[in-house]
Amino acid sequence: MLLLRYDGPPPLGVHWLTPGGGIDPGETARVAEPRRPLSAAGHVADSIPAWEWFSELPAEPVWPAALPSYLQLLRRPG
Repeated sequence: MLLLRYDGPPPLGVHWLTPGGGIDPGETARVAEPRRPLSAAGHVADSIPAWEWFSELPAEPVWPAALPSYLQLLRRPG
């Protein structure tokens, strides 16, 4: 999975995020979807210190916080 590293101030500090942004309040998935590639591309301008492809989760916190449980579902056989 591709994750983007942010070196934020406390309380988050160093953390990793999935690219693409989310759905804004009152926005539908259909409206948000075309914006996702633009949001991910915009991270270049955010001065992100690092991005990396991971096969396992990094030691630092990841967002969304539920990402580890989502990955467990994907790894289940069947």
